[in-house]
Amino acid sequence: MEDKFLSESNFFDDKRRHKREKHDGIITYSMSTYSSVYPSDYKMIMMEGRAIDISYGGLGMVTNFQIEPGKVLLFNDMEGRDIGIVKSSYMVSPDSYRVGVAFS
Repeated sequence: MEDKFLSESNFFDDKRRHKREKHDGIITYSMSTYSSVYPSDYKMIMMEGRAIDISYGGLGMVTNFQIEPGKVLLFNDMEGRDIGIVKSSYMVSPDSYRVGVAFS
């Protein structure tokens, strides 16, 4: 009997509710930042990332820095998909991170 191993790609595919489509483009988003030393120093910063896939329920993108899971992102040019929550973020090279976002 042949052993079947679950690869990373089909592990994530099995959990998805919506079909992903490849997407290649720069997206802009905003996120909050604050200082733990000065909590009143709350700011919204605008950032860019490269979208690599998108679905009705979320998107995958590559950024130059890690964004912690749970962070809320506000997307600027995505009609009907303007708020997302970071679900995963991991390093893919020394200067890039793969970030998974669920729309809410």
